[in-house]
Amino acid sequence: MRDELDFIKENYLDEDDPFREKISDIIINLSIVALTKRRMRTLRRIWKDYKNSKNWHIMISQLSEFLKEKPSNEEPEAVEFDESKLKLICVQFIS
Repeated sequence: MRDELDFIKENYLDEDDPFREKISDIIINLSIVALTKRRMRTLRRIWKDYKNSKNWHIMISQLSEFLKEKPSNEEPEAVEFDESKLKLICVQFIS
């Protein structure tokens, strides 16, 4: 689906077309959203409808509606390692 969206973006849309940014947002959000069984079923239905009709405008609107209020799995950025904040803590175990 992402490949098809990239293909549409590159071959059918001009550089200043507002759909370009919308498609880019959809591609990013597809990789961020948590894909449950129900969501995968919905995405498969959208893909099947697109393959039958070949109308990418409908697919874009359906994907936008699907991704509108989905929680994302964005991972927080890793914090840089700061050696000055290290403390050596030792515990002696008695066996």
